[in-house]
Amino acid sequence: MPKCFDDWVYKEGGSYQTAAEMFYKLTTQLIAHKLSDELHEWVFWNKEVALKALQNGYEVEQAPQYHIKMDGQYITGITLGDKGEARTFKSKEEAEAYVDIVGGEVVEE
Repeated sequence: MPKCFDDWVYKEGGSYQTAAEMFYKLTTQLIAHKLSDELHEWVFWNKEVALKALQNGYEVEQAPQYHIKMDGQYITGITLGDKGEARTFKSKEEAEAYVDIVGGEVVEE
């Protein structure tokens, strides 16, 4: 499930309501255009998936993480280190901007 769906479930009460109550709230907000653009688009095309997720539980999709690798090591800040210490960027564009300054290459993992 997309993170925007999970964020909405957490914000709107999650397990304190039945799946039917949550689905009613979700579709009411969909019709009233009260969801974020990302969530609105996803729910519009995935109503059955959303209902099943509310009934049975779900896992949140992991967004890709971007790191910068230079000379076989990962940028950890201003020093080089192992992947476990690598700085994570929110987007590929952010990582590419950093690469423009310090060099290296963006790797998606």
